[in-house]
Amino acid sequence: MATTDDETAELLNQLKRASGVNDEWLARWDYEAWRQWGRAMTADPDGPCPGAPDWMQSFIPHWHDVDFFCPLPCVGRVAYSEANWPALAVEHDDLTLSAELMGDTAPDVNAVSRAWAVARRNGGRPALTVSLLPAAPWGRAVTGAIEALYVTDVDEDQAGLITAILDRRPAAPLLVPPDGWATGPVHAWEWFIT
Repeated sequence: MATTDDETAELLNQLKRASGVNDEWLARWDYEAWRQWGRAMTADPDGPCPGAPDWMQSFIPHWHDVDFFCPLPCVGRVAYSEANWPALAVEHDDLTLSAELMGDTAPDVNAVSRAWAVARRNGGRPALTVSLLPAAPWGRAVTGAIEALYVTDVDEDQAGLITAILDRRPAAPLLVPPDGWATGPVHAWEWFIT
């Protein structure tokens, strides 16, 4: 569903009221990114994610799990995804990954990619939470803004190695992972927009 400029402007006014952001903040992104955000916000949550490439749809079945009033032009989100997002970004030129978009405290995307690989190589089950932001060419490309890395099935030494790679302390271990993602303790490294 396409949104008109007037509809996009009204949705942006709602975002400003809900999130406390201003026009200067919104101007950090191209207006077309916000137009894509408006399309996603008003789309059928059971349909495909507007703005995401066709090949990606199978990786983001619950894409509508988005806080549309987070002050980013997010068109979709996937939590606890065990897909190898770093490899997908290498294989597809319409996907770029970034952790830095989530704020000054985020590790760089190369560190996240290395940590994911180390966890997998050492028998762990890494998963990422990724917000999808529209990118040019509009409607056919996204930037995957990595919000967090979760790893289960690793011991404390392996978790320490991942901590060193990310150069950040993990959050408290998740004792009850959401959605039954893991049966044991989960080590969580989370960063959000600041």
